[in-house]
Amino acid sequence: MNSLKKYYKIALIGGSLISIVPAMIVSFLSSMFPSITPEGLDVANNILEVESYGLLQYFFIFLIIIVSPIIEELIFRGAGWWAVEKLFNKKAAFFLTTFLFCAVHGDILQIVGLIPISLFFGWLRYKTGSIKPGIVAHVANNCVGCILMVI
Repeated sequence: MNSLKKYYKIALIGGSLISIVPAMIVSFLSSMFPSITPEGLDVANNILEVESYGLLQYFFIFLIIIVSPIIEELIFRGAGWWAVEKLFNKKAAFFLTTFLFCAVHGDILQIVGLIPISLFFGWLRYKTGSIKPGIVAHVANNCVGCILMVI
């Protein structure tokens, strides 16, 4: 149990820090090539770039920070991992779920930004056998992402 606690700390710190560099890369590439700016990020920015926050903004932030990480981790590193591991092995589950997580986000900029993040979430699943540290890392990651969007 103590080793799992260690991974929760790694998840919280790592999930918070690992989002910063990809966010800077995506931001830089978006400014250099505006035609490839991810549409999803534009929508999020439009919702969050208001003078005062109302119920819609708070609900959107709750979905991004809490709901989305839980659902995505249950799908990819939960059910998806389980299915791939049953067909192949643990390493195949790690790489395939990492790739699928990135690919499902759609556009090239998000995929580039998500590769290190998804590898980290997968590593946590691989090391612990649990999706819980990945959920913690994903929540921390999305929280930092939201903060970076509004500043």
